Amino acid sequence: MRISKDAPAAVRIAKPGEDAVGSLLKQEVNLWDKFNMSRDDLAEKLALSGPRTHALIYELAIQDDAECYRELKRKRQIFKGYSHKALDRLRDGMKTLNLDEVWQRQKHRFGAGARKRNGR
Repeated sequence: MRISKDAPAAVRIAKPGEDAVGSLLKQEVNLWDKFNMSRDDLAEKLALSGPRTHALIYELAIQDDAECYRELKRKRQIFKGYSHKALDRLRDGMKTLNLDEVWQRQKHRFGAGARKRNGR
């Protein structure tokens, strides 16, 4: 098969999960290669703690974007994977958002509730 820009038939590569109706090619994507970063990998690349990275993930709704986040299964284990697009969105968010304010809005998601004092 030869693909040419000047060919009479239009060709495009279907995105993952998209129906290949009318497409001549369907690109297979290994989801393990695309969503290859964990939350802690993102935290290391952003130089943030894990919980603060997760607060930023919640703030930017990264887990709602199928191009940024997937839960992948291998046998009985579930891995939460993030893509490079997620990393780029988080980096952009760090430039425009005040991380201390993000933490104040999201920190309730990470607490263990009220602490007991003196064993009471």
